[in-house]
Amino acid sequence: MGAREDESRRRRDAVFRATWELVQTQGFSAVTLRQVAERAGVALGTIFLYAANKDELLLQVFGERLAARWGAFLEGSQGEPALQRVEAFYDDCLTMFFADVDNVGAYYTLLLRHPTTKFPEVVELRARLRTILRETADPVALELAYYGVFAMAVLEHVHVGNETRTRATMHRSMAILHRGAAG
Repeated sequence: MGAREDESRRRRDAVFRATWELVQTQGFSAVTLRQVAERAGVALGTIFLYAANKDELLLQVFGERLAARWGAFLEGSQGEPALQRVEAFYDDCLTMFFADVDNVGAYYTLLLRHPTTKFPEVVELRARLRTILRETADPVALELAYYGVFAMAVLEHVHVGNETRTRATMHRSMAILHRGAAG
């Protein structure tokens, strides 16, 4: 990698780090691109080298963080039965959601408004889940079903606000999927 690429990578890392720090202190929706540029020590226009707008920047930054966490989680669960790995993965997703409802909820809201094909970490993660499920009859359909159960659990929580009930609903739904896939 040349000096120009090194500098570009350094600036990108500074922008992403500044974005993450601001999200943690102010919340997803309160962050402005001007604040990110100031904290990262770059010109405002530099941000647009890495993201077309605030939503895209937030999606990339949050997506990279989630992909790293969940990639490590999936690596650590190797050797477990496929359905249990996927169910544990989504249970960890709920744990993270409940730990930071506002920011994770904002991330998922943005993700629903933008094509996921623009975010390689989301595409990669869903491909990994399909790979784990490849021994089942229809891994693509099953991955979509699990993803749908998780999404519905998050939406239920937004309306009901009860973590215990949300987890119970998700686990009951996943148990039905598990029986259907195993059966």
